[in-house]
Amino acid sequence: MSGGPFGHNKLSSQTPVMTAGIYSANDALGGLLTFQIGSKPDNGGVIMAAIIIDKAKQTKRFNLVLFNQEPAVTADNTAYAPTDQNLEAWSIGHIPIDTQDWASFSNNAMATKPWVLPFNGDTLGRIYGQLQELDGGTYTATNDITVKLSVLLNT
Repeated sequence: MSGGPFGHNKLSSQTPVMTAGIYSANDALGGLLTFQIGSKPDNGGVIMAAIIIDKAKQTKRFNLVLFNQEPAVTADNTAYAPTDQNLEAWSIGHIPIDTQDWASFSNNAMATKPWVLPFNGDTLGRIYGQLQELDGGTYTATNDITVKLSVLLNT
């Protein structure tokens, strides 16, 4: 896609390294997600959607919390606790994934959440995120979740 104030659409994907096992409500799900969005310093744009692939078919509620600088990370499978400084200085916002956002299939599920969230990346064109599991769930593999961001980049 090109034209107007934006250059093109980009889809960036990350699979958090997570624990195979039981998570409690409000736990961090996996570690740091690093999305390579642009190729130049402070390459920004607009996040248009978040897509979550759930190979374990848990279809739980999540918050995807996003930052324009690498934040202090909450350890996987512990209560999600971003620092005040990270939220105040570097947060882009969050994208909530709710139960109604999920499409369940026979062995897996996918959530698509349209969202408009302007951002500026770091000096290498990256944005960062971490998932907060809101309901608690049981995951059978360390790669059960994949997170994708669909963005329109500035020209």
